Amino acid sequence: MNKMKKNDFLKKGGDPLTDVAIGVLCHEDRVLMELRHAQQSQGGKWAFPGGKIEAGEPPVAALIREFEEETGLITTHWEPLIRLRWSYDTGQVRLHVFISKHYRGTLKAKADQQQLVWMPRSQLTGLEMPEANRPVLNALRLPSRMAITGGFETPEALYDKVAALLSLHHHRLIQWRAPHLSRGTYLQHAKQMMPMVHRAGAKLLLNGDPSLLTYFSEADGLHLPSRYLAYLSQRPVPEHKLFGCAVHSAEALVQALSLSPDYVVLSPIQKTQTHPEAEALGWARAQALIEDYPVPVFALGGLQETDLALAKQHGFQGIAAISAWWPSET
Repeated sequence: MNKMKKNDFLKKGGDPLTDVAIGVLCHEDRVLMELRHAQQSQGGKWAFPGGKIEAGEPPVAALIREFEEETGLITTHWEPLIRLRWSYDTGQVRLHVFISKHYRGTLKAKADQQQLVWMPRSQLTGLEMPEANRPVLNALRLPSRMAITGGFETPEALYDKVAALLSLHHHRLIQWRAPHLSRGTYLQHAKQMMPMVHRAGAKLLLNGDPSLLTYFSEADGLHLPSRYLAYLSQRPVPEHKLFGCAVHSAEALVQALSLSPDYVVLSPIQKTQTHPEAEALGWARAQALIEDYPVPVFALGGLQETDLALAKQHGFQGIAAISAWWPSET
């Protein structure tokens, strides 16, 4: 769980800053992990392989070099996963984290005391890891698309649209949003949708205040609208549930950190029909807002499937959207 405080994110100077390249190398459902030996920083803990970036060295070049030196593997096709800044007692680190499944060669540890293990993804959350690696786990378990439900005429139409959504782009994260419904009706639909969502291997997030999980604890998590941020001082959702926040400003991004979210959704990136009065952030400003943010961030607002690669280039986990994927009326 991310324990970073507001001041840690705001602290951009003072303490020494070390840039580190980190690689999440995947093989089927396993990830290469390193058990750091006792003489190393964070000794005795499991971590993703990587190392310090030399002056003037591109992060990916540093990562390729470190993997060859430390594991004996030649790696390629690294894609950005998350970049974050973290504050330790000894100073600050900025992690440039990438993910790939492309490698060749034979795995061989550099030193006898070093352990390299292909670890099943399901076991990663139980490992003792450096604190800065926890946001990486969140980014790793989240998909690159968050589908948000849109309008519907009847309950049958709603369920048909959700079924169609689950078959599109293999969506794994559905945010059930229907602010016009009464609480009882909203929860009733959630309970009806849950089996089909789980059969598809996806997760269902409720949208609203945290008490919703009291009435429907089977939901996979909660997405908190931005209007609730000012009323909370700690994470309102159990750690085994997904929890995310909607944010629209730099202030809200900082405020959300005190709630230890697993992700945030930043909007609007572009002008939208649903909120035409809201000023669009644009990609450059949005990227500046989330620079070094220690939580995965989804981009939202006027985006389409074709914007996914652009969002990743600007440091986002991926995109969240309604109209891009929600089936239209027929």
